Formats: sequence, structure tokens, C-alpha cells
Amino acid sequence: MDAAYERFDFSVGINAAMDAVREANRLFTAGAPWKACGSADRVDALVYIAFETCRVAAGLLEPVLPTSSRELLWRLNAVDSGLRSTEETAAALAGKRLNVSLSPLFPKSKAPKKEAGCKA
Repeated sequence: MDAAYERFDFSVGINAAMDAVREANRLFTAGAPWKACGSADRVDALVYIAFETCRVAAGLLEPVLPTSSRELLWRLNAVDSGLRSTEETAAALAGKRLNVSLSPLFPKSKAPKKEAGCKA
């Protein structure tokens, strides 16, 4: 990914980060921790994978999405974690709570309304 950014081939780097996010989302959805029918260890692992993927993705996408990346790290209470190792991050964040925000990080855009008399 570093090589792609150094070549200014941002799409390769962005796709690599987003592939990881999509895979973590797939695992999280399949594991459905909100149903709480699995073991506590499994729920903890799913939440941890989602958190860690978001944290690392924010760091990797920071060159192209600086504001959103910083906001995501703030919401995760991981602003100072950067791209440290997983163990260092876990130790630094132990016992901290997420910074709650009720607004979506990436709100859905609304399609413009069609004008009267226009056909689609």
C-alpha cells in the first residue's frame, strides 16, 4: 500500500484498505454479535476485529480522507494510536470508551428531486 501511495496510485491503496473493511464487515455481519447467541469471547473477538479494522483503515486512508480519518479515530478514542501494533493499541486503549456521535460519519446523499413534468 505504501508503494501505491508513493507512486500516486491512490486507487490501489484505497481499494486495499476498503477490501479489508468489506471483509471485516462480512465477518461482523455473519457473526451477528447483536444477537448475543454466541460466547462472550466470540462477541468480543468480532467487536475487536471491527474496531481494529476501522482504526487501521483510518490510518491508511488518512492521506486521501484526512478529515474523515481523524473523525473516525476520535470516535474510536484512538487519536493517538496511529498505526501502532495491535498489542500497543490494545494496551493504550484498555478501559477507554468510544466517543459517541449520533451523526453518521458518511451520511447517505439524497437523490435530487425530479422536477414536475420531467420524465425519467
